[in-house]
Amino acid sequence: MIEVVFQRDKYRWCSFQSKGHSGYKDSGEDIVCAAISAILQTALLGTQAFDRELSNYIIEDGFLEWNLAVNSENKFDLQIQSIITAATLGCLNIAVQYPEFISVKVTGVLGWKNRKKYELQDLNQLIELLK
Repeated sequence: MIEVVFQRDKYRWCSFQSKGHSGYKDSGEDIVCAAISAILQTALLGTQAFDRELSNYIIEDGFLEWNLAVNSENKFDLQIQSIITAATLGCLNIAVQYPEFISVKVTGVLGWKNRKKYELQDLNQLIELLK
């Protein structure tokens, strides 16, 4: 099973981690693993395209971790936060479709409850489906 965790601090995304293999199919034929890998690696590349100093990452077989630099509020913060929001939605959507092969957790969302409704609507709906 793939385990993905997206972490927020009070106001923004600060990290994500994915570990494991889905076991849906053999290596090279596993659409669940390929989908999660594509989403998270695209998010990683997207954030790195703005500024390589803003985040750090580790990629190994069956493992990907991305961390936003501490106190890294910058002129690209909105873009980076949008990229990670999209990645979160994508992974949650796949978890809804293939719950026996992927687990997605989103932590720190409680601090986001006072944000504008449109920012949370899809995210909250997907989280509720996974409960």
